[in-house]
Amino acid sequence: MSNTFSSGFHQFRKFCFLILLFASGNLSAQLIKNGSLTGYVYSIIDDMPGKDGNNYQNPSSEQFSSWKNLIQTLLKKDFSSASSLAGDFSYELIEFTDGTEKYYILQKKENSLNYWGTYVFNPEGCRKIIIQSPHPKYDLNTGKQGVYVLKNTGALFYCLAGTHRCNSSLISNCSGTTSACGSTSGPYRISDMAHNDKSIFQATTGAVKESDSTLVFIQLHGFGKKSGDPYVIMSNGTRITPDPDYINLLKNELRVVDNMLDFKIAHLDPEWTRLIAFTNVQGRYLNSGTDICSSNADTTYGTFIHIEQEKSRLRADSLKWDKMVQAVNNTFPCGISGVKETGADNYKIYPNPAGSTISLEFKNPEYEDLSLMLYDIRGRLVYKVSKVATNTVIINKENLKSGVYFFKLFTKSRMRFTGKIILE
Repeated sequence: MSNTFSSGFHQFRKFCFLILLFASGNLSAQLIKNGSLTGYVYSIIDDMPGKDGNNYQNPSSEQFSSWKNLIQTLLKKDFSSASSLAGDFSYELIEFTDGTEKYYILQKKENSLNYWGTYVFNPEGCRKIIIQSPHPKYDLNTGKQGVYVLKNTGALFYCLAGTHRCNSSLISNCSGTTSACGSTSGPYRISDMAHNDKSIFQATTGAVKESDSTLVFIQLHGFGKKSGDPYVIMSNGTRITPDPDYINLLKNELRVVDNMLDFKIAHLDPEWTRLIAFTNVQGRYLNSGTDICSSNADTTYGTFIHIEQEKSRLRADSLKWDKMVQAVNNTFPCGISGVKETGADNYKIYPNPAGSTISLEFKNPEYEDLSLMLYDIRGRLVYKVSKVATNTVIINKENLKSGVYFFKLFTKSRMRFTGKIILE
């Protein structure tokens, strides 16, 4: 009798303990890891299957559809449900802490044969951009560059292919040819994520876009520079000039960080035909192509940015990757896709670049009850004035490092305008 009571009491205590853990949020379905995010993803890239092996297989149509639900659940920050759904694909969701920053990584389980790629969600991502690396084993360093850009720009999401682009011997039905997988030009393989409309990489692109149609996708590639080639080739997937033209903005910022760079841009250089990504299925999809596997898009929104990079100036190592980081940060201020400055007629900044202080003078007297927020290049709030008493705000540089900052001005929680400040 007493043994029965004791056993029951211990079971009841265990049950209560589990309830308390669940209520306190300490009982998490996803795995928990910490360390260097870049180092962690670098190791995934180093270990992924190469050109040979036939490791890559397409998902079923049901898996393709269900995966989109998994990504949308993740983007809603329902991490417990996302972790549960990931198991259906032999994937796992990892809560990864790097310093003070937390990321969520979808990766295949160790013994899984689903080499569909790795996907990193930054729940505090302040820039409305998605970084993609479809050829991490073929276009040298573009995978490592991709996660480095994610981490150092505060981008929202990162998509990394799971194998070499030539890993599968099976041919993709999608249009276009390449010499990447042999001595002569031939059809793309199904393991080439930029040219397979039935991949999980493509399903992820669709799910992320459906969550917010204003997101900008930056796809990183690399090429061997031939005589007459520029250092950078960029395309939105069409010959059409979009509005806004993010590619032109990004090109200008890349020139600021490296004035040796020269460019060919598909919609600005109509005679240029090499490496312009018109057959890229993510580009066709983001441009609302009617048949993304077989037909080029005939419209564009400018939300697809395809970048071919020569190695020595942009891809060689993290010092070169920093150029892309700086250019992306300056092109896409946090929370504002591609907008450098709005409402400039309503305020004046002086001096800019600043000395020990900087003044923001508001010209329009109707702006009352203003609040000001100042963000650093990675989108972190570094300075705030809750009530602006006069038409001028003076920012003291004492506790701020030199660099580029972005400010936002609000009237009763409505954002009025934004601007850029340079502190020397």
